[in-house]
Amino acid sequence: MIFLFFMLVAEPPTILVVRSESPTYETFNIAFERELEADFGHFTTETLVVERKKGHEPFSKAMAKPPRVLVMVDRWPAELYTWWLEEKAPPDFTPPPAILLYNVQIEKHINKIPNSTGIRFNIPAVTGIINLRSISPEIKRVGVLYRPILATQFERERRLAKPEGVELVGHQLSTKTTVNEIKSGLRALKRNKVQAYWLFNDPHMLTPELLSKAWIPRVEQYRIPVIVGVNSLMGRVKLGNLAIFPDIEGLAGQAFQIVLDLEDNEWQAAEIGLQHPHSVKKYFNRANWPRRLFINDQILNEEFDAIITLE
Repeated sequence: MIFLFFMLVAEPPTILVVRSESPTYETFNIAFERELEADFGHFTTETLVVERKKGHEPFSKAMAKPPRVLVMVDRWPAELYTWWLEEKAPPDFTPPPAILLYNVQIEKHINKIPNSTGIRFNIPAVTGIINLRSISPEIKRVGVLYRPILATQFERERRLAKPEGVELVGHQLSTKTTVNEIKSGLRALKRNKVQAYWLFNDPHMLTPELLSKAWIPRVEQYRIPVIVGVNSLMGRVKLGNLAIFPDIEGLAGQAFQIVLDLEDNEWQAAEIGLQHPHSVKKYFNRANWPRRLFINDQILNEEFDAIITLE
């Protein structure tokens, strides 16, 4: 008698990547899928690209069969998921682990989304300042403008910087920031003898109008070095002397490691914790660098990824 044994092979867990349309997010998506492919088909991926303020119907369709892991790139997918949980989720829905990326409001969304974790979008101020001090050691006082919603985060940044001998000097703006507020805030920080500015990745403070009418004129006038966390500010807008931002390849690898950690933790995100990017890129722009501040060219050439001059 011959017995035939059939082994049922379970389908590999599906990871759904929901992202907004952006070349940066597309590059991350490709790098993330490459990390998954290197794991020999242990996971499968699906991608949903949504427009800002749209995508409710396709997102609902994608969630008809919930993924094993939900990866949300940009803050709008997190807003979509929050809406779906409140309006469309079935009563017996068990939230899969969610990983949030490229989200300037990540703490707010993690508080609203169950079983979620992620990687912060902002590189800590102290990381940028330490890198700037590596080429210009005399910088010790750094000015920061922030809106009320970022007051708690500013205090966290200030505490992180203090052990490194860096004093973060804050100036709080109103919720609806104006051109005059930015101008007066930068002037107040200058009078407070700051030696550099550090910028939050807050889109409400970095609108085209605020950049062209407040940030750029004041920075060019004062010739105070600026640390930014978005490469496009230095490249397209020409604001900033040091851009320090997440390395996309490194971020993809870090996100994949979170997926593996979730699997080890029975798909529960509570013990994973919110993370900072492990790998960063450092670009330096010589334009408008004040002559009063020394630059260590040897360290600049050895430790920075790109050195440019954008007038």
